[in-house]
Amino acid sequence: GDDPKTLKPVMDVVKEFDVPVLFHTGWSALQTSGNLNYSSAWRAAERMGILAANYPEAKLVIGHIGGRFDSLDGYEMLRVAFTFDNVYVETSKSTPRIITEAVRGLGAERVIFGSDWNRPEVKAYGPKHWRDVYQHWYNLNQIALADITEDERDTILYKNAQRLLKLTG
Repeated sequence: GDDPKTLKPVMDVVKEFDVPVLFHTGWSALQTSGNLNYSSAWRAAERMGILAANYPEAKLVIGHIGGRFDSLDGYEMLRVAFTFDNVYVETSKSTPRIITEAVRGLGAERVIFGSDWNRPEVKAYGPKHWRDVYQHWYNLNQIALADITEDERDTILYKNAQRLLKLTG
């Protein structure tokens, strides 16, 4: 769930240990216990904005930059990240254009590489032209094709994870 009051015990721990928390976004995030509940891109972004406003000390990560779309879903979530300094975006299933926009609007320091759920083969369901998004090569290629510098790529691919997760390099 994403209700600020319901999440308070979890967010208290997140703040205490200063760890980021990832929120899964996109189509599959709408399915719960076998029930499909539809929500438009702006409603999902609105819920993320409410969370960011209620927990400004917490580092919130928007998974997939909103979903596998180079249209409203991603741009609505980018707008949330542009508004709240505690919001980061994760790149799995994203496109070079939206990754470029994220870096230009947020800085590479708030964009995190993600590979999502890697599968040994291309998935066999969903829109045929999106079935490759679960592959590591797909997600790495999107970073490679984005209009960003090599330093920004390094920041996205590993430096941000090191910093946010307090890993030694």
